[in-house]
Amino acid sequence: MSRFRVQPLQTIRSFRKARQSLSPQSTLGFIPTMGGLHQGHLDLIRRARSECDTIAVSIFVNPLQFGPKEDFGRYPRTLEADVALLESEKVDLLFTPSMKEMISSSSRFAVEPRGFESLAEAKMRPGHFEGVAMILIKLFNIVRPTHAYFGQKDAAQCVLVRHLIDDFHFGITPKFVPVSREANGLARSTRNKYLSEEARRKAGVISRGLDRAKIAFQTARNISAQKIEQLIREEFATEPLLTEIEYISIASLDAMTPIEHNEMRQTHAFCRFQHYP
Repeated sequence: MSRFRVQPLQTIRSFRKARQSLSPQSTLGFIPTMGGLHQGHLDLIRRARSECDTIAVSIFVNPLQFGPKEDFGRYPRTLEADVALLESEKVDLLFTPSMKEMISSSSRFAVEPRGFESLAEAKMRPGHFEGVAMILIKLFNIVRPTHAYFGQKDAAQCVLVRHLIDDFHFGITPKFVPVSREANGLARSTRNKYLSEEARRKAGVISRGLDRAKIAFQTARNISAQKIEQLIREEFATEPLLTEIEYISIASLDAMTPIEHNEMRQTHAFCRFQHYP
């Protein structure tokens, strides 16, 4: 029995040609990624496979969403391993465009998502949401999926995707899949590859801290965001592993603004760590 092969399509033209060969009545599930694939990506692919006729994955490390002091240069690029993984899942279409293919130095347009500027992530990572939005608009136009799949690990990005699809009338059904976690509760992420085995094991404290905040938020009456943050920091302090907390933010998922008390139903705790020893 011959091995299933997926041929990376490196140009917009080649992908569109492959896209045109699909039946107009068929459904196309799309998973945009930056590569460095892991179990969390497989969860998205398998969910898409259960709901759509055809599956498309893109791999593009988007420089527009990285800040000047972030890890664009060292972000894991594992295309060969990624292709093998996608072949094992029998992914139908793989789009792997170059930087030149996706980003023109002569572009006269920019995208400015509104309503995210008060989030700590927007302040600490200027240009991040703009960069994500710009590339997603391009990918949606190129791939033309009927469904698009995203992990809930990046909660603010999920809100951005929902607004993007609505505001630009893409006609895409967004699907948000629960966070994929390791045995110790650590959310799966490509950047986890930066961690040593010991650091990876101890990083389970992140999940424990957020779980503690969730329980307090759901059970306490009129608890303040400041108190919730204090509970998170107390849990994090049990592991000296975490050397620098960039921010902890308690925000409304509906309004994408920080909150003072647990008066909002859809609330999320965001946190980000600069580095590990």
